[in-house]
Amino acid sequence: MFARSRHLAVPWLVYVVFVILGGAYVRATGSGAGCGDSWPLCDAMLTGAAPARATWIEVLHRLFSGLAWVGALAWVVVTLRAARKSGVAKASGAVLRARRYALWAFALMSLEALIGAGLVLLELVATNISFARAYWMAAHLLNTFILLWMNVALVLALRASPDDPREALPCARAIWARRALVPTALLLLTGVSGAVAALGDTLLFANTGSTLQAQDVVLGQLIALRIWHPVTALLASAAVTIWALRRLDAAPGLALALVSLVACNIAVGVANVWLRAPLTLQLVHLALADATWILFCITAMRTYSAASAPEAASEARSALDRTRLSAGQVAGA
Repeated sequence: MFARSRHLAVPWLVYVVFVILGGAYVRATGSGAGCGDSWPLCDAMLTGAAPARATWIEVLHRLFSGLAWVGALAWVVVTLRAARKSGVAKASGAVLRARRYALWAFALMSLEALIGAGLVLLELVATNISFARAYWMAAHLLNTFILLWMNVALVLALRASPDDPREALPCARAIWARRALVPTALLLLTGVSGAVAALGDTLLFANTGSTLQAQDVVLGQLIALRIWHPVTALLASAAVTIWALRRLDAAPGLALALVSLVACNIAVGVANVWLRAPLTLQLVHLALADATWILFCITAMRTYSAASAPEAASEARSALDRTRLSAGQVAGA
């Protein structure tokens, strides 16, 4: 059903990660105020003067983000058309799930844009020092991870065989399953604490040697919060590693790759702290975090689907037998 578009699924996911890294680059370089408090247009580009470097960085990020929003909308159109051509009653499980995940991904992409707009319009960018900015950054990161989750589910549904039974398809709710709930919660918590830690690093090194006066207390507290990121990261790494090793039989390749990614991310995180958060390492650290989350979602959905398909098929056969028995009794009467 998605023969023409399924080959674009993986490049689409890569592009979404690229846009996320672009947002981190804007934050790390202090370019969020490159367009002032104007959004979605950039007034700084209309003044006639040569735009500053920060302005170009912010404008390019808005452009790439806008294209991501258009791409999310395009997937909604593609999946809705596929469902309509098949007929809702006859549509395969892959089509129906792809439609659902595309709608969620588009809604979350729109929310991502609104959070970005709020950061700009409220001037919670550049060297702004406030707890409000930390709250917004945490919400931004949490929405980003959920957005990635829905896009991973969309990619798997697009690439699934249309002949697969609905019960055997990758299911997004797999990461909320009982056995995956703890690593899921810890990974999300680690992402949120990482957003706050990255903000603390940015403000610390941007304001070194300056006179902050009344904002000293807020900055000090934001910097102190950075200690929670390595704590949550170690807890999440242990939980994900144990969870992955228990799935070696069901998905050995995915499980080992996930454990390897976790180890690499810990090593990069240590180097990031040791070297005082250089820009390149910040981006590599975030890219590995995104890759770890994506692979965790894939592993959870694949193993959950593989485990639940036989049970679901058995339940379906039992229900069909009961229906035939009832029909036979009615006919006999």
